[in-house]
Amino acid sequence: MSPEVVRGERVTEKCDIWAVGCTVWEMLKGKRPWSGLGREAALYNIGRNQHPPLTHFPQFFSNDGRDFLQFCFTIEPENRPSASMLLKHRWFKNNEGEDGRASSSSLDIMLNK
Repeated sequence: MSPEVVRGERVTEKCDIWAVGCTVWEMLKGKRPWSGLGREAALYNIGRNQHPPLTHFPQFFSNDGRDFLQFCFTIEPENRPSASMLLKHRWFKNNEGEDGRASSSSLDIMLNK
């Protein structure tokens, strides 16, 4: 849940970008952001404009991937990238094949394997 949703503010497609970050986070770590906190404490942190601590990722997760998450977790929605901007992020762009689609080994590359 993005900070603007927690605060009851206007919901836009930028909330979905926050959710993309949460999904990537959960795929990497096997748990939700703020999973060590109770529901109320997690909502409090989000509502106080705090993104999840971007530390303690598996060593195989690339710096480009970390940068991607930083963009997803931009607090102010007007500064958060759009989906089309995220697709241009180097985490994706560095792993395209000749046809513009992700190459067969792109996941390994993105994860520094």
